[in-house]
Amino acid sequence: QSCTKYLGGHSDILAGSVSSKSPEFCHGIAKVQKLITAPLNPMDSYLLMRGIRTLDVRMQRHGENALQVAKMLDEHPLVASTFYPGLENHPDNTGGDECLVAQAFRSGRDSPEDASF
Repeated sequence: QSCTKYLGGHSDILAGSVSSKSPEFCHGIAKVQKLITAPLNPMDSYLLMRGIRTLDVRMQRHGENALQVAKMLDEHPLVASTFYPGLENHPDNTGGDECLVAQAFRSGRDSPEDASF
């Protein structure tokens, strides 16, 4: 998975990640990383961590901008139909500011008890 665009967010690093539920696969990947020195250097790790701190704000802006574009397209006379879950006329609309995956992810700034870690 690419960490360069969404996790980095500032176009100043090149990074990726590998994830798996298999302990054997993860162990093998760890060995390969050690052999070919694939882990990030300290500066890139710092830059990636800096990008992760602003991820929640950037994703909120992505959503706000996407909704504005969808509304503009929905109202445009040359566009026959617009399919976007944030529009009120979409069948999957949640009826509020909720994200379809709001219960799956938390930014760490959602409540006081989350901010402690």
